Amino acid sequence: MTRMKTQDLLIELIKIPSTSKNQAQVLRALKFIENYIKENTTQNLTYSYYTKNDCHNLIIKPESINKPKLTLYSHIDVVDPCSREQFSPIVTEEKIYGRGAGDMKCGTAIEIHAFLDTINKQPSASIALMIVGDEEIGGTNGTKFLLSEHQYKTDCIYMPDSGSGLDTIITDQKGILFLEITVLGVGGHGSRPHEGENAILKAMNLINEMYSFFEKSDPKKYRPTINVSKIEGGKANNQVPDICQFTLDIRFTDLKLVNQILNTLEKKPNVEFQTILFDKNFHIDKSEEVLKLYHKVSEDILESKVDFRFEHGGSDGRYFQNYNIPCIMTGIKKAHSHGPNEWVDTKELQLAEIILKKFIEAFI
Repeated sequence: MTRMKTQDLLIELIKIPSTSKNQAQVLRALKFIENYIKENTTQNLTYSYYTKNDCHNLIIKPESINKPKLTLYSHIDVVDPCSREQFSPIVTEEKIYGRGAGDMKCGTAIEIHAFLDTINKQPSASIALMIVGDEEIGGTNGTKFLLSEHQYKTDCIYMPDSGSGLDTIITDQKGILFLEITVLGVGGHGSRPHEGENAILKAMNLINEMYSFFEKSDPKKYRPTINVSKIEGGKANNQVPDICQFTLDIRFTDLKLVNQILNTLEKKPNVEFQTILFDKNFHIDKSEEVLKLYHKVSEDILESKVDFRFEHGGSDGRYFQNYNIPCIMTGIKKAHSHGPNEWVDTKELQLAEIILKKFIEAFI
């Protein structure tokens, strides 16, 4: 494969249906990247595949480098498409549409070319590519696995997985708590509800109580949120249900609220719960030297102000934080991630690559 334009490389990546559940296609995407890099460099690189629970991950770096000074992170997995047509990208003058266009194969494409340009110019550059296969379903068999079980080490992570555009650097993202809750009642005949204890009604009361811990969600404010994402109860139309299960998706800004919720649930009779996923909130101080450097480079290229902001969503940045690895979290202008009209801005795609290359030159 001869070298493509970054836009064309992104299009080829979108065509591969590498959903989190389809790890055969994740592996296909990683092999495509490996072959593309091999075709476009003569440098000695290591291509290390790491697999856990059928999740595939790839780290590429110069053979002489053990602990890279900078690691370019991306995830190649995407959520299920709204239709198969999303794997056939649509290109306009301003946007590229397709599943993964914004989240986050655009980041993968610019990182591949920035990595190639760096090691072709400086073969022993202290830089690596880390591409994981399960960020969209929690990252436990990808980034978390690489850090905890393979003790992957680096001085800094570059992560273009934000939805806020190049004029923003993310310093805060919410923590995640998924709870599966089971409420037990007493079954009975639907014509005599007084003889039973309706588990669905009990669950509704508990949900309302859980919601009372939270203020109304506000896009302009960094505050915790709660969402009932699944609920199931009842077996027949003429029965009083004896069990109801539901799932809470809680995003938090500090651990005090989490402890308060768990303590409340523990005291409830006939209520059982288990934690499906828990990860702390992400935070990095904007005075971190590497962030200050990236901020300066960005403003110089964009010739405009770049702000430090919070973001409502989460990312694998929380895992790097647990190992005190500073994470530069930014993004390319995009919209409708996980939706039917996901797109990425082509102009920002080009600018993001320029900024990244300039940052790499300044940092390593």
